[in-house]
Amino acid sequence: MKDHLQYLPLDNQNTSQFLDDWEEFVLSIIRRMKVSDEAEAMSRVFTRALTGLPDFQGDSKLSTWMYKIAWREGLRQLKKDSK
Repeated sequence: MKDHLQYLPLDNQNTSQFLDDWEEFVLSIIRRMKVSDEAEAMSRVFTRALTGLPDFQGDSKLSTWMYKIAWREGLRQLKKDSK
């Protein structure tokens, strides 16, 4: 996986590359959590990730950061599904 600086600035090309590089990783997390609306979860994960990427400090691996975003979104979806 690439270092987060490779995706900056977030222009169309870098955004597209970011989505391509991380889609399978994020989808695997969302699927393991068995959320009902994978598309919505994926959209929310990538919206949050792309919004936060310029401020990402690199204190953890990018994969750890992405996992945490996907996990939290999965939990949010599961909570929503249980209502």
